[in-house]
Amino acid sequence: MVTNFWLCAGDAHTANNFKTFLEETLSFFGGRKIGLLRLDSEFYDKSIFDYLEQKDVSIDCIVAVPMYVTIQRKIASQHTWLHIEDGLEIAEFEYKAL
Repeated sequence: MVTNFWLCAGDAHTANNFKTFLEETLSFFGGRKIGLLRLDSEFYDKSIFDYLEQKDVSIDCIVAVPMYVTIQRKIASQHTWLHIEDGLEIAEFEYKAL
């Protein structure tokens, strides 16, 4: 379900005004809990993670990550993959960006 979105110019950094956007979105929910926040790779930003971790109410999130060489190496080093169907396998790992 999509609760809120802003259309931005293609040359705009998506993380601009993230705090304002999230606060507006949370206001639509009243006191209800967000099950999962999904963010595109443009939101892969330390300031956003710091902000989400400070929130009074914890919000689980999935963030697409730019395919930096460090991420590619981490993926390549995985040995345990779960086969979902032909051509689709998943693995899980933790990664802490510096």
